[in-house]
Amino acid sequence: MRGFAQEDLGAKLPHLIVLGGGLAGLSAAWAALGARRACRLTLLEKEDRPGGLARSVEVGGVTTDLGPHRIHTTIPEMRQWFREFLGPEMVEIERISHMRFRGRFLRYPPAALEMLRALGPLDAARFALGYASARTRVLAGRLGEDSFASVMEGAFGRPLCEALVFPYIRKMWKTSPDRVSADSARVRVTMGGLGRVARRAFAPGREKTGEESTLQTFCYVRGGIERLARKLADEIRARGGRIVCQTELWRLILDDDRRATRVEYRDGEGFIRSMEGDFVFASIPLPDLVEAIRRDSKTIRFMDQAAAAAAGLRFLHIMLVAIVLRRPSLGRDHWLYFPEAEPPINRAYEPKNFDESLGPKDRTLLCVESSALPGSAEWERSDAEIASEAVAHVAETGLFRPNEVIETSVLRLERAYPLYLLDYSERLAGIWNSLRTIGNLIPLGRHGLFQHNNMDHTICTGLRAARCWSEEESPAARWYDQEMESFRRFRIVD
Repeated sequence: MRGFAQEDLGAKLPHLIVLGGGLAGLSAAWAALGARRACRLTLLEKEDRPGGLARSVEVGGVTTDLGPHRIHTTIPEMRQWFREFLGPEMVEIERISHMRFRGRFLRYPPAALEMLRALGPLDAARFALGYASARTRVLAGRLGEDSFASVMEGAFGRPLCEALVFPYIRKMWKTSPDRVSADSARVRVTMGGLGRVARRAFAPGREKTGEESTLQTFCYVRGGIERLARKLADEIRARGGRIVCQTELWRLILDDDRRATRVEYRDGEGFIRSMEGDFVFASIPLPDLVEAIRRDSKTIRFMDQAAAAAAGLRFLHIMLVAIVLRRPSLGRDHWLYFPEAEPPINRAYEPKNFDESLGPKDRTLLCVESSALPGSAEWERSDAEIASEAVAHVAETGLFRPNEVIETSVLRLERAYPLYLLDYSERLAGIWNSLRTIGNLIPLGRHGLFQHNNMDHTICTGLRAARCWSEEESPAARWYDQEMESFRRFRIVD
């Protein structure tokens, strides 16, 4: 630490501090500054610019997002928000995707006849019998819903799960499906099981809004997803807010009434700075928030339960390999999935298929995604090893030839996804028991809530957090008692 400085912000209006400048923190700041209740606001961001995972980078003259970001929502208020905030900057796209299965690329979601041809009659019959057996056990009460594995088996049958679902989970989440919470299945299995999959395959186009299992169309921000983050940041500054980058939260100080009164953070030059505040929105990873509160000697004992619970929360790191290729395009797909155990990659996407202006006409980029646990051998590999293996694995599928590769770049995303292990909800309950007693603190967003949210969900938590602050006498009580329950009903549509 290189010294200590007290910031004097000087005005009498309530001062809001936002911890974390991803889409959740940005949307909370934007909405709070636009509310009827006047305030001052400072947003603290760890990276060199706001955006979090909503960032775009250029590799070899082609722009790619950090993940295949898309805009799609079944939440009415969010549909209106995107239309009003982005308007003509959004482009609507008809989704095209394939999955690699048994040596060939099949449409995703798979068409019935195409899937039957790939399986063959024996496997198709085996999957049907497995599904019938699972449904019988569910109806007889002999197959519960105590894990991801049991929920999925009840929905699709064990043989199909072992062929398509469980191998993907093992390589994506780096653990057995039996160790993953059933909540991971419930937020995704809107398709209703094999029976509904079959009905959809033979009678497409009949799904109701809010019940979709896969996207048919989606929207994208012209020029890359970072334009959304940049527009939010620009409007925050225009409304009088302050954004300070390259900061790292050190300590959150509470008074005797358990209200957050001061934030201490390390700035880009290594100095510890102190800032007083009247309300705090925290979109940083939940374990980091708990640890920052515990660093105050007055709150160590009060936060013991939360600290013990937070210590067991697990995240997944993501590795993206951007492969620049000497060809105009690879195809028309937006997503390519690899559900089988091999190759050891999860999915890939071609940014120019989201927006052709992201690269020149004579080259394209394929971004290949894989995951790793913190501290694992997979994560500790060098960038050169990760890139070389990704190129080799994808080239083996026939998507491109190795001699077409111009350059590669490895992009590492730490703690990108919360990992829902069996005890995660019990751990969260212990954390909320402590944090909810801090009346002027709201955790939000994917990392702050430890909730695997899509982009629309993340922004929604920010907008609603600001609404709680501006409209409620007891914002935190409203947050924990009403808003967080509604977030549990969010569903992920792939």
